[in-house]
Amino acid sequence: MNGISGESAKEAICCPERHILSVFDLTKWCRSKAYMEYMAMVNELNDAVKGVMSTEDIPISPKVMDAIDILDDLQKWTLEYPPEDMGTQRFGNVAFRKWYDRLTEEADDIIYGLLTAEKKGFVVELLPYFLNSFGNATRIDYGSGHEASFLIFMFCLRKLGVFVPSDNRSLVLRLFLKYIRLIRCLQTTYRMEPAGSRGVHALDDFQFIPFLWGSSQLIGNKRLVPESYLKPDIVEMHSSRNLFFDAIQYINTVRLII
Repeated sequence: MNGISGESAKEAICCPERHILSVFDLTKWCRSKAYMEYMAMVNELNDAVKGVMSTEDIPISPKVMDAIDILDDLQKWTLEYPPEDMGTQRFGNVAFRKWYDRLTEEADDIIYGLLTAEKKGFVVELLPYFLNSFGNATRIDYGSGHEASFLIFMFCLRKLGVFVPSDNRSLVLRLFLKYIRLIRCLQTTYRMEPAGSRGVHALDDFQFIPFLWGSSQLIGNKRLVPESYLKPDIVEMHSSRNLFFDAIQYINTVRLII
């Protein structure tokens, strides 16, 4: 994707297709160049926030700001599609499908707005990852696979030069944090069910990355220890400064009442 232009770009552009259909397909994926580059991005972003608090003053480039504004607009849509009466049903408010239908209708234009003229053809490749970043409209659920889709979307934008290395810190502590805020809004507004069952083996049913990048933020601190996240007062104190504690605070205050 990176460095492709002109006629060669048109030939190279193709709609992504799912190739990981079973656990046996993972071996090929884990040996691929795409996987290596994807993990390199995750680790690079992890390194960018080592010892950095979320509340620090971080410069934001126009393109990162554009992406943040997009997520902000998507969150405002929840006010236009309020939850419907669910009766005794615990999960899956069908109003989410109206929100998602609008996302599907406008996604092309949303992505177009992030790309330069010569890269707009790549919207075909970006679209599936973008749409899959916000959950499944049929099941009305969300899980770490959807979170991974958003990371792949970020990865593609980096490959296209929309985001650059100097954006790394703001990608984590501004754009990704805004994404998490949006996802939590969707989860609570539409009572989204956790996707799959793997979340029971982690701290959270829905997210994974906040714990990885949040732990990087904690490197070098001299006060917090692993058991600190079990203490609600400490969690609340540090939730605005750190992605890890922010995620725990969300579990403590919101997830338990869903």
